[in-house]
Amino acid sequence: MSPRRPTVLIIEHDPDLRELEELVLSGVGYRVVTVPAGADPLRVATRTRPRAIVVGIREREPADWQIVDRLLTTPATSSIPVVVTSTAERMIAEAQAAPNVRQTIIAPYDIEALEKSVAAAIGSPPAAALLPRATQPVPGAFVAAADALSRRARVTILATLHDLLQIEEFRARFPELTRGLSNNLAQILGAIIEGLRRGLSPDQVFTVPKILQAIKEHDQLRHEQGIPVALVLREDQLLRAQTDRCLRDVIGQPGLDALAAFDVSQQINAYFDELIRIVVSDYCSAPGRATRRSGSA
Repeated sequence: MSPRRPTVLIIEHDPDLRELEELVLSGVGYRVVTVPAGADPLRVATRTRPRAIVVGIREREPADWQIVDRLLTTPATSSIPVVVTSTAERMIAEAQAAPNVRQTIIAPYDIEALEKSVAAAIGSPPAAALLPRATQPVPGAFVAAADALSRRARVTILATLHDLLQIEEFRARFPELTRGLSNNLAQILGAIIEGLRRGLSPDQVFTVPKILQAIKEHDQLRHEQGIPVALVLREDQLLRAQTDRCLRDVIGQPGLDALAAFDVSQQINAYFDELIRIVVSDYCSAPGRATRRSGSA
């Protein structure tokens, strides 16, 4: 018996592009499912449980972003990696702000780009597919807060990126929103949100190999971009501040009164404290960085 082919779902409004993507992915061994006209993409994704989902994002079409967000916030699909395609670089950069978007492609692209991006996304799924399950009951406030933070995760990352662009050193290197600016921030936030949902300790979240790898790759890229460690730490602090702001905005929703929100905030702070510890440790242990730091002091 031949092994079952992995399923890929295509959510694309352009019929010609949808047909091309189906042809390319079928040709390299995937079982391809497309969304029928008038069908709800989320229902199709929930029913078919694909290994990856390819979503086409159009300019000035908020409904396309809603598809990505709903895939993230629905338990049945939150662990499925998403590949976003678009014709606009800014749309691609904004797509990387979603924790479930693991690969992006700007059109027009060659055939191999789609094939490689789907394979890479399957090999690097969102935090929901990576973190261990809860081993004991999780406080309802933690779950309610995680749900709220997940619904606003992409907006939280975009707000953090906006804050970064107010800093001269970042603005000088990134005149506008780009993929290099957003990088792995969404994957890191996604790990924190899922850790909160499952009642995991910071150690349980950040010792997961692919999560730790995402942090280290992010730090390394910032180093290559010429961003000093003090500003990498500032970046983490800005992300923490935006996450806290989101939490404050949802206090009063069912299961999340002010007292419960305080406990949630303490746990989120513990995650960010551990994240900052990893960044500092990574910086100090990297060959040559400590020397350059002391030499430039």
